[in-house]
Amino acid sequence: MEGNPSQHLKNSSQEILEKWESEVRKLIPAARYESEDSLRDSIPEFLKDLILALETNLDEQQSDLLRFAHKHGRERAGYSEYSIEDAITEYNILRRIIFKVLENRCILPPRDRDIIYESISIGLAKAGAEYARIQMKEVEALKSRLQLITDIQPTLIAYMDLKMNFRFANETFREWFHVDPSTILSKNLTEMFQEEEFLILKKNLEQAFSGETVRFKEWLTYPSGRKYVEITYKPHIGENNQVLGIFTSVDDLTEEMTIIESLRREQIMRDKFISTLSHDLRTPLTASKMSAQIVARKTKETAIHTLTTRIVDNIDRADRLIQDLLDASRIRAGKMVIPETEEFDIVALIRHTLEDLTTIHGDRFKFQSPEMMDVNLSHEGIRRIVENLCSNAIKYGSPIDDITINLRKTEDKIQISVCNKGNPLIHIDKDKLFEPFEQVNPSSGKTGWGIGLTIVKGIAEAQGGTVRVETDGQTTFTVTLPTDARPYLANQLH
Repeated sequence: MEGNPSQHLKNSSQEILEKWESEVRKLIPAARYESEDSLRDSIPEFLKDLILALETNLDEQQSDLLRFAHKHGRERAGYSEYSIEDAITEYNILRRIIFKVLENRCILPPRDRDIIYESISIGLAKAGAEYARIQMKEVEALKSRLQLITDIQPTLIAYMDLKMNFRFANETFREWFHVDPSTILSKNLTEMFQEEEFLILKKNLEQAFSGETVRFKEWLTYPSGRKYVEITYKPHIGENNQVLGIFTSVDDLTEEMTIIESLRREQIMRDKFISTLSHDLRTPLTASKMSAQIVARKTKETAIHTLTTRIVDNIDRADRLIQDLLDASRIRAGKMVIPETEEFDIVALIRHTLEDLTTIHGDRFKFQSPEMMDVNLSHEGIRRIVENLCSNAIKYGSPIDDITINLRKTEDKIQISVCNKGNPLIHIDKDKLFEPFEQVNPSSGKTGWGIGLTIVKGIAEAQGGTVRVETDGQTTFTVTLPTDARPYLANQLH
């Protein structure tokens, strides 16, 4: 129990380091995966200077002790998992182990006890202070980077506490509110909007305060002008799932909304124009058709009867073109309405439609199908699909080769394919083919609205079907439909 404490400390340094390391790894989770050299870092040097302090006096060695304490604090601040409490705990463990080891070997005089206690207290305080200084420096650097990033964003970014007081905002805030972000702490949401607009914001904020991320769009009045914005409220969740504040981001969608509203007005005007045009065209056509039919009934001359029949047929064709124009407009506006479905033999319908087309275009249609196939679809819709696809094939396909129409059934679906030879659609944007007023080959000199494929797509999709085009030496349009469209249409109504 006798001897020089400094000598005992020197002889026991390795034992102290091993016990200190073992207890630190046991009590501090962040230390468990550090290497021996990394964990001990400046502690061996600290012990050497503590020995010298015991041999001389604390004042002579204090500068070295402080240097190692600062070094220890800097090193621990660099460990991502280490907290300042962990760095302080290490010194408390070191003090306890030093006293325990030395008291088992010698009697510590009050002077030596005070030197050891004060040295470790100084090391603890300075290491903690250095740790905090490094951490604060990194926090300030992160804050500066965050401010820089948020200031260059066109999005308004802010943070509100639970009383709706702003605590942080970027440069966009100043531009919108004509307020310096540095004075943001004096601003409350209640004083920054009109009452009606504030109530909308408050309603969504209350939802965010409950812990839910909220996103909504609204017209709001700012000092810089009225804007259509998309606002996101994201709650800042702390311990025990408590909401500490609200992160707010606001995107200015005014320009996009202005364009959308302009397009909407243009669409309304276009729809009105097409509707008026169709009405104005149909009125004289109806009168002309009735007049031709009256002449046909009153005349007995074959030539005149033939001419009046041709007039009626052409008026009917013009009427179908007008109907196509109206339907294409409705499809573009998302208002395509399919007549009520009915049960019929689709094979018989397609055969009858092809007979009518053969009268006009000659015997060029080859139909491959089962003997009969009952479906529950739009009778008129299927006829128009076949007419448009076949007319398209005649117009843009080979003038001499046959056009093949296939009807197949797979489980609860049917497929109608129309295939023609000729120039394949190699360089054509296939999705664009189904847009209104787009033609398969505009340079072909063929006339028409360019809405036939739009009608096909609209009728198919209105019954839960699809249409696709394939080009491989020839062009094939395939329409896939359910055998019974009623479940799909009922679901659409709900």
